[in-house]
Amino acid sequence: LKANQTNDALADLEIACVLKGDERNYWYALGNGYLVAWRESDALSAYSKAEKLGHSRAGEKLRELRKGSHADTSSGPTKGPKTNHTSETPSKT
Repeated sequence: LKANQTNDALADLEIACVLKGDERNYWYALGNGYLVAWRESDALSAYSKAEKLGHSRAGEKLRELRKGSHADTSSGPTKGPKTNHTSETPSKT
């Protein structure tokens, strides 16, 4: 994915997580997206939410990230692109 495609995909996943906050697969996918964008702190938060909701692989991802054994962290940038969106609930106007 190009940077703008990654940002668009993350924005869509963030919206999905706001709209369906109890959907563990959305949170897990969001964690994966954050990893692609080199946003490990955000990935930890998303995987943590997925694990709390009962996602079967989220705990493993959390352990890998906390150990620093995620394969993508050994090479590449230390910081990645950020989206302009947040995971906060959009205001209703």
